[in-house]
Amino acid sequence: SPHLERILELAAERGETNEFVLVAKVQRLRAVRLAPNLRERAEHETIALTSEALLLRPDFAYALKLRGIANFSLGKYPAAEADLSRALELEPNSYVALYARILTRYQAKQRVQTLADTDRLLNLQPGDHELRQFRLLLLRELRRYESAKTEADELVRQRPTAAEVWVERAVIELHLKHDKGAVADARRGLELGATGRVAALAHLIQAEVQQRQ
Repeated sequence: SPHLERILELAAERGETNEFVLVAKVQRLRAVRLAPNLRERAEHETIALTSEALLLRPDFAYALKLRGIANFSLGKYPAAEADLSRALELEPNSYVALYARILTRYQAKQRVQTLADTDRLLNLQPGDHELRQFRLLLLRELRRYESAKTEADELVRQRPTAAEVWVERAVIELHLKHDKGAVADARRGLELGATGRVAALAHLIQAEVQQRQ
């Protein structure tokens, strides 16, 4: 933005380098769309600039978030988690830091910790349907099917016309061996216009129940 460029121009004219100038450079860097090969270089530069800023001000939460996201983008999950956890110590209700740590912990296969962070974020954003569907996925992966059924019931209540929600609940019903419920939910998903992968899954559930019988 013009304001950002002016800040950097004034800093250059005065020979100033402080934590705010360093982060402004990161913001300018991240505002530009880059090809994948250049994006990796930009992430490394982000880490270098934010690390310099954090030497000047170790409790700079914004710099920690930026460095954490850059580390995540490079697949450096332990480093990303450390930065984001420190940012959350400083700003416990930071949506950005918490969401980024959820992604980091999920990629690091820390399912229990990911679920805990997801619950924490849902307390801040209770109406986030996508986050609730992600929570349902986590419960399924952890094989907590009873809890997953409760979550699926809530999603169906909130989004009664969303085909994928009914089919997701059908999957849970199938795991719980609630065959009638699984078939009914799969059928409802198809009635609501499920397509592609979701429709294929609904048909698969129906075939699975039929085979059991």
